Amino acid sequence: MERNLKSETGDRINEKRNYKQRENMRQKVLLIGLLCAGMVQAQLPTLKGCFPQLRGSDITLSGYDGFREKELSKAQCDSMGRFTLSYPTSYTGAAMLQAKGAQGVVVLLNRESFGLQWDNVQDLNSLKFTGSPENEAFAKGIAVNSDAEQKLAGLRYLLPKYDKNGVQYRWLVKETAVQEKQFQGFIDKLPAGSYASKYLTLRKFVADMFAASNRRDTTGLAQIEMQFAQTGFADQALWHSGLAVDLFTGFYQLLEGYADEPMISAKADRATDAWVKALTNDPVKQQEVAEYCFKQLEKKNLTQASEYLAKVMLNQSGCQLDEKRTALFEQYRKMAEGNTAPDITLPDGRKLSELGGKYKLVVFGASWCPDCQKEYPSLVGSYKRIKDKYDLECVYVSLDTDKKACEDFYKEAPFMVSCDTKGWNGSTVKDYCVVATPTMYLLDKKLQIIKRIVNPQQLEVFMGK
Repeated sequence: MERNLKSETGDRINEKRNYKQRENMRQKVLLIGLLCAGMVQAQLPTLKGCFPQLRGSDITLSGYDGFREKELSKAQCDSMGRFTLSYPTSYTGAAMLQAKGAQGVVVLLNRESFGLQWDNVQDLNSLKFTGSPENEAFAKGIAVNSDAEQKLAGLRYLLPKYDKNGVQYRWLVKETAVQEKQFQGFIDKLPAGSYASKYLTLRKFVADMFAASNRRDTTGLAQIEMQFAQTGFADQALWHSGLAVDLFTGFYQLLEGYADEPMISAKADRATDAWVKALTNDPVKQQEVAEYCFKQLEKKNLTQASEYLAKVMLNQSGCQLDEKRTALFEQYRKMAEGNTAPDITLPDGRKLSELGGKYKLVVFGASWCPDCQKEYPSLVGSYKRIKDKYDLECVYVSLDTDKKACEDFYKEAPFMVSCDTKGWNGSTVKDYCVVATPTMYLLDKKLQIIKRIVNPQQLEVFMGK
């Protein structure tokens, strides 16, 4: 009995000792974790700002990932307008500093911790940086380029007014050459690893594209096209610049200056080859660029260039397209002009191929689609005007999932409306590779695709040719 009591007492003592050891270990682990977290936080580069006019306001720092913005950090100004923001050391690029009541400010991030003082948020020139060679170089580069461009504008205006053999003309030519080298000379002096160097170069190129586009002058476009093809499309400097949208939008807008669709399409195809090749080893980025460019080409009704891009993407062996993007590109391979469109079973049991009419218009839309709502009256009007004149039949395939909503919206339709309430999952929608509404195809009586129609107005013009 006594021996058992002693044994039990010893077990309790050991249990308490073990518990105490475990608790001490837990506290040490927790302390180490807190210290590590503090060290990581302390190592993050920071922006310490003071915007006196924005006391109590939220400040957001947003970076870029290709065509999207992403929040990097957020803080609130104190009673003096002071705030501190941190950003990941892995992020090198441009960022937008935003606050309610003030214009957005582009800042460059490259593992620097720096300060900002902005006494008058209505005057961008009053913004001052401390401890940031990147942002100082950015501001200086903008000033150098602006000064050179102003002088060049004056010099180019004066050149035609002087005799080419005169002293004044030779001086103007010499000074023009000097000013044309000012910006690149500044860039060349920036240190290796400077993000400002890459950002300023890209920003100037984008600005030059838009300027050339606005002039509607094809002089020098070949040089710009060559420079675009040599862009580092896979470089994070571009993806973190916030300029990706402007780069591609500006390029396609520039091509419109040729005013010849076959030429525009050929040049767009060469550009497609350039960025597809550059992004071969990064299929995710390749798909993002493809989707954005595809939508730009569609918006400009460049069917041949859209079809070329679609086929290139579908033939990429290392590119695993998701279902949405596959359908997006497949519509230009499967639903290309000259191909035979899939037959459709109509609400009355007949097939689309059995409908009379020399031409057949197949429209995909929905009562909830804003663009469809806007275009529907025009579609009805166009159909009534040209139906008998051109022997045209129309079938409207609704993507509505609510049968009553569909019936209410299309109750006075002058053409047949088909709705299986399956929305995007409907067999006809998938057969026609529809990824957006409204989508329209003009077919002949044998269902051969004549043209993908952009809007009812285009339909009338095309039928009238």
